[in-house]
Amino acid sequence: MLTKSDLENETYLFKAALTELRTELQILRKNDAAALAIRTEIISREIDSLNQKLREDIANVKSDIAIDMNSRKSDVREEQKALEIRILSMSNHYMAQLGGVRTQMEAAKWETIRKGMSKRSMKRWTKANWRTRRKSVSFELTIVMIDSMVDSVDLWSGNVCAADDQAIHER
Repeated sequence: MLTKSDLENETYLFKAALTELRTELQILRKNDAAALAIRTEIISREIDSLNQKLREDIANVKSDIAIDMNSRKSDVREEQKALEIRILSMSNHYMAQLGGVRTQMEAAKWETIRKGMSKRSMKRWTKANWRTRRKSVSFELTIVMIDSMVDSVDLWSGNVCAADDQAIHER
């Protein structure tokens, strides 16, 4: 059996052990809280570092995109200028050819008129004259056809017609 003094002694030891346990738990909690605060700070720094790196990467990508866009714009302008030069060259070529065809047409018209005037002065029509007249009429029809072809060429602003423009785009 236990005596009162043994019971008091055991109670005292129990309370002392309980107080020591409480103190140790408080110290462990403080240490864990400090460690957790340190880990939280480290993670926060890492997050800030990653955010800064992400912002820099985004800025680099934006500048790369801007450079690529400017480069593409420049390439498109160069292609456009080359195409305009080619169109102008073709237009000049066709205009020169058209001028030559018109000159030939005018010469043929004057020749036809000259021949027609000399034939009208003749009073008699012979078979030979009739054949010549038929050739002349055929030549006049050819000139009329060429005239209608030239009229159908739609020249606008010194550039080639829409059909030539379409042919250029198909190439």
